[in-house]
Amino acid sequence: MFRFKQFSVNNDGTAFKVGTDAVLLGSAATITGGEGRVLDAGTGTGIIALMIAQRLADAGNAGFLADAIDSDAASAAVAKENFAASPWANNLIARHLSLEEIDGILSADQAYDLIVSNPPYFENMLRNPDARRSAARHASEEGLSWHTLATFAGKRLAPGGRLAMILPADIAAKAASAAPKGLRTSRILSIKTSPRKPVTRVILEFSAGTGPEIPPKNEELTIQENGVYTPAYLSLTEPFHVFSYS
Repeated sequence: MFRFKQFSVNNDGTAFKVGTDAVLLGSAATITGGEGRVLDAGTGTGIIALMIAQRLADAGNAGFLADAIDSDAASAAVAKENFAASPWANNLIARHLSLEEIDGILSADQAYDLIVSNPPYFENMLRNPDARRSAARHASEEGLSWHTLATFAGKRLAPGGRLAMILPADIAAKAASAAPKGLRTSRILSIKTSPRKPVTRVILEFSAGTGPEIPPKNEELTIQENGVYTPAYLSLTEPFHVFSYS
């Protein structure tokens, strides 16, 4: 059980456990505070949706609604339990659905202000023999991947809405140059584990809308220096304090 300041996360029975990538995305994804409808695609334990919910509530937004979907039934069930035990039980809906399935049940005019995802990203690599863990880790064109997410966001983001994903640096570079029609790369947050290490993860954000082309905002975050969390990382995660669990 991971214990956060305002909620706890049980990850027993999920295909993929709570990890640093999810914490980084939940903490650092851009929000305005006014997002009315949010989608967490591939929610797993529900941690990213919970972190976004806390940030929206702390910003004074009590009326948001977040769909959290996962194609793994056991993960969706665990997320549902975690949501029910949180302060935002009325704002969070866990669904056992794929991205394709939720697209099929949304009405033509339904759109999201924010889509977040820590998608599977291993490509052309030996798959885990555990089918559930393989699906959680390996991208596929017919399932959840950065490409299917970007395509979905191109259809389902409201004007001015954003898609935020956390990806390995090499895949993020490819994704940033392949925004589908209607989206533009708006933010690139490059993440290092320490100052002397290369960038390993990137939070990549796309925004929906038209108008003059604006260069993306480029930022960098280092997690640790000399074995100690950096002030920037501590400041980012301070509202959650994810450093104790049992």
